[in-house]
Amino acid sequence: MNSRPRSPCAMPLLALILLALTGCASAPSAEPPPTVRKPKPTPLPAAVLQIDLKPSTASLSKGLQWSERSEAILSGEMPK
Repeated sequence: MNSRPRSPCAMPLLALILLALTGCASAPSAEPPPTVRKPKPTPLPAAVLQIDLKPSTASLSKGLQWSERSEAILSGEMPK
């Protein structure tokens, strides 16, 4: 009987293929995926809570008015 000489890596290769195929064919586990708790928000530092907003409200309202005027001007423009 003549048999072909076998490659030295043929058996490990066949074993890896067999493992891959059995892993693909195995049934999934019935366990639900692990749940992760959401982090709790931390309170703001006292220094941030003491910031006075009154000095910036005038600037913010001017910026808002400018933005609204810009929107009105741009919405009236016709595209070329």
